[in-house]
Amino acid sequence: MKKVVSLCMIMILVSASFVFGAGSREVVAPSVADGIVEFSYSILADVPPRADAPVIKDLEALYGIKINYVNIERSQYNQMLGLKISSGETPNAFMLDGNMLQYAQFAEQGVLRSIPLNMMQKYAPTLYEKQKPYFKYLLIDGELYGITKEKATNDYPLNAIWRKDWLENVGIDKVPETLAEAEEAFYAFVNKDPDRNGKKDTYALGKSGLDMIFGAFGGIPWGPWPQYSLWLEDGQGGLQHAAVLPGMKDALALLQKWYRDGLIDPEYVIGENKGGYWAISTDFFNERIGFTGLGHYYHWIPDTLYEGYPGGQVFAEFKKLRPNARIAYGKAVSGPKGDAGTWLYPVGVGAAGLTVFSAETTDEQLIKLLQIAEDQVTNYDNYLLAMFGREGEHWVRDEKSQAVTPVGKFNTRTTYLDEGIRVFYLVEDISFARRDNPLAFEFADKYYSFPGYRNELLVSVPSERIYRTDLEKLRDQYYTAIISGARPVSDFDEFVAIWNKQGGAQIKAEADTWYKSLTK
Repeated sequence: MKKVVSLCMIMILVSASFVFGAGSREVVAPSVADGIVEFSYSILADVPPRADAPVIKDLEALYGIKINYVNIERSQYNQMLGLKISSGETPNAFMLDGNMLQYAQFAEQGVLRSIPLNMMQKYAPTLYEKQKPYFKYLLIDGELYGITKEKATNDYPLNAIWRKDWLENVGIDKVPETLAEAEEAFYAFVNKDPDRNGKKDTYALGKSGLDMIFGAFGGIPWGPWPQYSLWLEDGQGGLQHAAVLPGMKDALALLQKWYRDGLIDPEYVIGENKGGYWAISTDFFNERIGFTGLGHYYHWIPDTLYEGYPGGQVFAEFKKLRPNARIAYGKAVSGPKGDAGTWLYPVGVGAAGLTVFSAETTDEQLIKLLQIAEDQVTNYDNYLLAMFGREGEHWVRDEKSQAVTPVGKFNTRTTYLDEGIRVFYLVEDISFARRDNPLAFEFADKYYSFPGYRNELLVSVPSERIYRTDLEKLRDQYYTAIISGARPVSDFDEFVAIWNKQGGAQIKAEADTWYKSLTK
């Protein structure tokens, strides 16, 4: 893969420091005499840490560093990051939200500096071993440009949450497990007054619920966030994008029928969340729909997990609004051929939390950052400081559950970010995460051990960077039109033909070459 640096990027990066690969010269770690190592840093966060955030101060003292936090609004992170880069203000270390296309583009444009593998081996040997399985996805022309977080929570598929009281109100005493059972419940949610208000004002499902229905036909045509897409094995040793799998035509036929019969919220295209924390389904909270697939398992953990536990963030908010409502933890329903699944996020590469370094980052800064990452995967106490703050002030260890329990107000996202909690952590160790709240993982094992779909294309192939955006627009146009009835189901074949002609076939060919190379 040839690197291409545009003229504007050359002008921006003319003062960049060192960019070199795995076989680079010997590097020397900064000594104590070198003094404080200062660098700029940014992550995706709802709010920035305040200027005197105590946890940031603690981490600076612990590691002998000065962090200049660069605030980039989460809702506009990619746009604002691009502006920072174009103005020559790229943070030394910053996060990519699972966007491998962005990772490849930044590396090729010269925005990033590479991480010499011998540097990582020397100054972060444990980190090196943990990252080694991901090198085949992260190396570009033999050079490494980022370190990936590992998320234990991503071992579990996204939700399948039902209003249990609605099921009972329409005479259903079993949580649906098959597509046929789900269809029966969905029709009842629309026609049998599940909320007992005497009005026909309810729908069965919205945007997130469609994912499970597509999953019952062999795939999910889109990701839960724009940066994600789903490529699955095609049965011939290669990969295929889920949007053009044959089963999607059958799924669209069913969804078109449901839309015509009023099961699907006609405003589904704008999503279920109408503001606030992203995992809250406003439509589910407001009793507009009776099923949601939005969020992860930990969002819906009940307050009965252990004494004093307030419940997962979404569960707790839902109970405040609907104290008498009851929910059921469902599973992905199986379709006519036995297919089933909701979305499964990547655990490592492609997960939200790929840390990269700007081309201006010096050896001294990079070595220090690698040493800190090494500490965060080997020292549990220091990991706790970064992830939960000060023991006793921000969190306590619950005696019975052995869970790390936030104290009072520090259970809310904006409050703990304001304190500097969960701001400066470069990597996340799976074994450490499982020690934080063992009962939560027992809950996940009990209720979320059902199938999920996980993307198999863990790199960005060249043609994807040219055609992907237009292909996704094409997909959305056809899928929306077919579901609404504006187009017949037979137009799915036309969509597939256009998809392949306008770059889909080329992306598949490159994806196949890459995928087959993994087994050589």
